[in-house]
Amino acid sequence: MKVLVTGGEGFIGRYIHRQLNLDGHDTATLDIVGSKGRNHYVTDATRYPDLKRVLELSEPDVLVHLAALTGSNGKGGGAESVKQTYDYLRVNVNAALNVYEACRRLDIARVLGMGSFSPYGHAPCPINEETPFHPNNPYGSSKAFVEEIAKLYSDIYGIKTVMFRPPLVSGEGQKEMNVLREFVSAALNDKPIVILGDGKHIREFIHPIDVATAFSLGLNHLRTMSATYDVFVLGNKPISVIDLANLVVKKVGKGSIEFREANTQAFDQYSDHRKIVSVLGWSPRISVEEIVSRVISDAISSQQISPLPNPME
Repeated sequence: MKVLVTGGEGFIGRYIHRQLNLDGHDTATLDIVGSKGRNHYVTDATRYPDLKRVLELSEPDVLVHLAALTGSNGKGGGAESVKQTYDYLRVNVNAALNVYEACRRLDIARVLGMGSFSPYGHAPCPINEETPFHPNNPYGSSKAFVEEIAKLYSDIYGIKTVMFRPPLVSGEGQKEMNVLREFVSAALNDKPIVILGDGKHIREFIHPIDVATAFSLGLNHLRTMSATYDVFVLGNKPISVIDLANLVVKKVGKGSIEFREANTQAFDQYSDHRKIVSVLGWSPRISVEEIVSRVISDAISSQQISPLPNPME
């Protein structure tokens, strides 16, 4: 099957591209960065004529849409989007609109999309596919708008779409910051791990390898599903923030924890992902403990930080 991955040079895109190639698909990528090659198109997805031209040239059977503004080296998408509201809405909404309009005009009838937990906001847990959206930052709103566009084009034009909503994705090669990477960086650099509140609030992490596996299964689901639109929440074993901090300290072999008063009330965010287990046979293979180990190893490698001689396992 011919597949084109927008945002294919990004953190998650590289994992998905690799998995689809391993599964035997003819996979190409489209991204705003990188060097042009036989299987990579350098194109800004917010420029409709350029995007449409690439789809005409590549003639994919399925389009995997990942291209979006997420976060940065300093902050995650939610915090960054508060400072750059216009950019996040313009890029994320326009890219999705361009993808679906180009697919409509070129008769590309199947799309796999990347959702997020961001639109849920402070939703009651566990979160599932039916949990209403209540975004509390521009990034969350942009991802909710993307899903509305996908649903609209699926309903009106019959473009079959499967949307995946993962919790916090963390692993090797990541640039965007999140609570896990902040904790690891603090411990490795002999700074206190700062927890806002009492640390009892719950979070959920998933490795990009497991996300990529879901997308691979999604390709098969697109061929057999009767509906034009389907959504799957991804998940893993939840962990409290204080337990996460203690796990980081244990695996790094050093570190201290400091509690600070939070400006806003901390909230839980974890999933009920039984639907994807039941329908697609998917389950996470990489535990939160292994994710922490992988993030620590990646941070040591990238920062040239030497671990302690006998770190606690």
